[in-house]
Parts: sequence; structure tokens; C-alpha cells
Amino acid sequence: MAPTDSTDRITFWQDHVTAWQVSDLAQKAYCEQQELRYSTFGYWVRKLRRAAEPATKKKGAGFVPVIPATV
Repeated sequence: MAPTDSTDRITFWQDHVTAWQVSDLAQKAYCEQQELRYSTFGYWVRKLRRAAEPATKKKGAGFVPVIPATV
């Protein structure tokens, strides 16, 4: 069972993601072995991967300031 405190939860999932990465197992096999929910594990893999991306790779809000031209 995953911890409820957010810091503990992040550490819990980071430890599992790291352990999975060094294993030779597929995600689904690792989850079955560790009795983890596969969909939750996939969510944390994506979440932790995004958090590790450099800020320059992260997408912005998609808005660009518009400055009217003077005529």
C-alpha cells in the first residue's frame, strides 16, 4: 500500500521506478511481482519523467503576447 503523505508518496514511487529501471522486467511484470497497480505505476513513471525534464523542454501555456502595431 502506498503512503499517504505526499513526500513519502513521491519517494515510494521514485524508489519503485528506479528499481524497475534497473530490473530486466517489463512494467507490467514488475507491477505483478511487486503487487502494484499497473495503471498507477504508469502514471508515476510519466509524472516523474516530466518532473525530471529540463525547464526548456516543458511546454508553456500556449499564449503569446500580442502587441498592436502603430500605424
